[in-house]
Amino acid sequence: MIQIFYSSYTNKLVHSEFSRYLKLLPLAIQENILKYSRWQDAHASLYGKLLLSHGLKELGLDFSLDNLKYTNYKRPYIEGNVDFNISHSGDHVVCAFSTKSKIGIDLEKIKAISISDFKNQFHEQEWDHIMTSENKYLWFYYYWTAKEAVIKADGRGLSIPFIELRVKDQHAFLDENLWHLKTIDLFENYLLQVASNHVLETKISTKKLNF
Repeated sequence: MIQIFYSSYTNKLVHSEFSRYLKLLPLAIQENILKYSRWQDAHASLYGKLLLSHGLKELGLDFSLDNLKYTNYKRPYIEGNVDFNISHSGDHVVCAFSTKSKIGIDLEKIKAISISDFKNQFHEQEWDHIMTSENKYLWFYYYWTAKEAVIKADGRGLSIPFIELRVKDQHAFLDENLWHLKTIDLFENYLLQVASNHVLETKISTKKLNF
């Protein structure tokens, strides 16, 4: 089963609210959140951990974030048969859970950028599709979020060059391994993709949490 929990913040929390939510988390996580200089980054990190904590409880898992473990690539995980992944963009934060597969999720706000600067990140077929499409930004972010979701699910993150990963027909190929992709329509003007090493359900459950 795959489930996505999400939340949004449009304004900065007042200090008392921020502190109250922060104290719900382990001290080490609190300290990392407080290192951010921009309030938007601190809020994104805070909301991500709150989604993780609340999501685990809603899934019936008695787990404290004090027991989070990290791989050599700094990917957080919990022991057992549950995998999770967090992403944020703009003022939205998402956290995906899977009880049967590796999971990766990536969220990006669709906005105008210099697409040509990223040409060397894509295979020729991917690049041709982007550049010949009526909506170049939409397809740029489609491929970008797909690749991000896969490398996050894989666990090695940005140590994997994007050019080594090929995306085609809701699938991705990396090191001869097949990854399954699904686009989730959750926020207007955003691209949200999920990647898994198992076939994805036709409909993935989503739930908003308000903090």
